[in-house]
Formats: sequence, C-alpha cells, structure tokens
Amino acid sequence: MKRKQNNFLTRVAGLAVSIVICLGTAAPVFAAEGPITGEPAEAAITKVFQMPTGTVTPEQDFTFSFTKLGTGEYDKMNTDGAAKDAMPALGDIIIKFDPTDTDDKPYVDSGIDSENPANDTGVRTIIKEADIFSGTEDLTWPHAGVYNYQVKETTKGKYTSKVELICSEAVYDIAIYVKENESGALYFNAISVRIKANDESNAGANQGDKTDKLTFTNSYLKKNPTIVPPTDPEDSVLTVSKMVSGDYANKDQYFEFKITVTRPAIIVDGTPMYKAYLVENGAIVSPIVPSSLVGTGVMILNDEIDRNCILFTSGTTGTVSLKSGQSLSFFDLDVGSTFKVTETGTDGYTAGYTVTHNNSGPESEKTSGTEGSSFGFPNSNDLTNKYVGQSRNSAEFTNTYKLVTPTGVSVDDLPFIALFGIVIGGAAAYAAVKSRARKVKPA
Repeated sequence: MKRKQNNFLTRVAGLAVSIVICLGTAAPVFAAEGPITGEPAEAAITKVFQMPTGTVTPEQDFTFSFTKLGTGEYDKMNTDGAAKDAMPALGDIIIKFDPTDTDDKPYVDSGIDSENPANDTGVRTIIKEADIFSGTEDLTWPHAGVYNYQVKETTKGKYTSKVELICSEAVYDIAIYVKENESGALYFNAISVRIKANDESNAGANQGDKTDKLTFTNSYLKKNPTIVPPTDPEDSVLTVSKMVSGDYANKDQYFEFKITVTRPAIIVDGTPMYKAYLVENGAIVSPIVPSSLVGTGVMILNDEIDRNCILFTSGTTGTVSLKSGQSLSFFDLDVGSTFKVTETGTDGYTAGYTVTHNNSGPESEKTSGTEGSSFGFPNSNDLTNKYVGQSRNSAEFTNTYKLVTPTGVSVDDLPFIALFGIVIGGAAAYAAVKSRARKVKPA
C-alpha cells in the first residue's frame, strides 16, 4: 500500500484538534513515559479513515474489542485464569462512518488545498474518536490495582470488484490503573499504552514502545469496475470530447490531444493500465482508422470481443487525435484518479474547455486560450487538480474557428442579388418604354 505523505501529518494534527473542539469527544490522554492520571481518567480510540479525494464516505462501522491479559504491573503481570476471570469485561467500541461525513465537516480533510493545488495530498481523511471508558461506569472492579487488556480492531477488510477496504493491523496493550477514592469507590485513575503490533498508524514506532495514542488507520478505495465488454458510452467515468464551432470550421479535421491519467494516491500499487474507447455518434468505434490517430505513449489493442481500445499507462502521457463529434471514453479509472488534458494548437482555431466533476455541473467554467496555441489544464488560470469522482466526469473541448470576412460575393447572397437585379432591370425597362412613348407622341 502506498500513500502520498505531502503535509499529511500536519493535516491529521489539525483534524485531531478540530475533533476535540467541535465534537467534544475525549482526547487521548496517554503517556509514553508512564500512566496519565485523572479523576476519572479519559482516553480515546482514534480512527483515521482514508480514501482517495473525490470519494463519497461509505456507510461503514469499525469495531474494536478488548481481551483480558492479566493483573498487576505489565512486566510482572499475573496471567493465570483466576486473575483474568476476576477482571471485568470491557465491551466492544463501534465507530461509525456514513455519507453525511462530508468535506465541510471540521473533522474531514478533503485532501485539496484550494489556495495552493501543489499541496494537494489526493487523500481524503476523516478522523473520529470514541472514549474507551464510555458506558463502563457500572463495571465492578474487585479491588484497586492495575488491569491489563489488549485492544485491536476486529472489522475485516473487503476486496471486491467494486470496493477495497484495508483495515488496521495495529494492536495495543493497555494498563488501566484503578484507584479507590475517599468514599471507598473504585474508579479509572490512570492508563498507559504499549504497541503490541504496529502498522502505519504509528509510523516510526517499534513493537513494545509506549505511546500516547490509540490510533487505527484504515483505507478505502471505491472502484469503477471494468465493464466487460463496455457497450454504452454513457457508462464511462471520464469522457474527453471534441467539437468545433464557426461558419468555416472543418468538422473533418483532426486535433491532437495529450492526455495523462494517474492512479489514486493511496491503495493502488504499481503502475496500472486503463482502457479508453473512441466514441462517435453515441457508439464505440472499431476499428480505429487510421491507426496513426493514436500516437506516442499509448497503444491500440483488442478487448474481450476483439474491438479496438486504447491502452493508457498510469502517469504516462498519451497522444490521441479527435475530430468534431468524437470523444474518448474511460470506463475503468479508479475513483480519485487524476487527469490532465492539453490540446495541441492548430492554426486558425482557439481552443476552450469545460470540466465537469462527478456529474454535478462544471468544475471549471469554459476557458479559452489564444488562437493557434496549445491549451488545456492545468494552466496558469486553472491550477486545480482534476479528480475522477464516483459519477460521470468530463472534459469538453470546443475549438472556435477565426472569423473570416469574405472579400468577394457570398453564394448565400446570390438569391437577393438576383432579385435586386430583376427589380433594377424592370425599373430600367419601364423607364425606357416611357421615354419612347414621349418621343413618338403626335403634335
């Protein structure tokens, strides 16, 4: 599993502060050097849920369970059956996520830096906490002392054609210090934590280290399943289309595009390849003729039913030419993939584009370049990264042909010119007849 780390630790720290302030949940109060005390003590499990930017939060519960280890100081723990039997059972803790966990919530980081897109992480992060002592007020402790438990996440991962969920493998041993107050009542007074098994939830820590947090990090990928074979262009997740406008625009002329699609920032390992299909008049075109319309960085191959498709490699720029009315449709890009498109400049034409994200209206309003120049995104006026959402996404390019002022006679005007000639000719004939009549009139 690979993760983009740009500013991630800073963002997670900011989110944790937001949780404490805005949600009122208990902040972790563990100590790396010894137990934290309080009356009563407070401690929280922190769930970090990550997914590619543009992903809708899934409805998902994560369960954390506690196992009895024994009593007494950790290094001298009494682990016999009688000691464990006397310990109270700590109930499971469940932390819930659902689509209402949107980017406008203070505990959600979209992974997008609107002021400086270069700082985008491409990783959407949601942090929630749950107090491990919540609902345990009625527990019966046999006596004051130290009670040791192990806590881990028991939710299983999912690996299907549509979803990939990777759950944390972190395991923690916690020591709960129970004290007797002045009235003789027992309460949680302190807690300390050791890492029993580590994953990226505690990057840089080692097994056996004490820590000041109980963090579990999970990752989620919403896949756009490959349709085998795709038949309806409306099922595509990304479409790059071409149109021309202007009275003298050539609709049979091809325009070169440089297109880059890149896998999401997390979960997807290696260098995946994605298929795109040439579409015209609402149907997939095969064979692609001439094959020279597909240039460098990509290749033509046949799909499962021997139709031509164009193979793009993640992160590699491919060159494809389209004419007016044609489009390039991707069906298998993962949610959170990014795409960049630039049209090569053509004399007499000014390129412009409109980007629509997640089928929810234009993300980038139609922007136009300069006549004859290459144009696309990102550019100096549109630096935002374009992410593939869970619904349809598109980049519509329209080339406007320069205004040509005719210097001769337009055939569109011939009917009017002929009619004008008839009128003028008729008037001249009428005048000539009248003139002759006056000349031959008898005296």
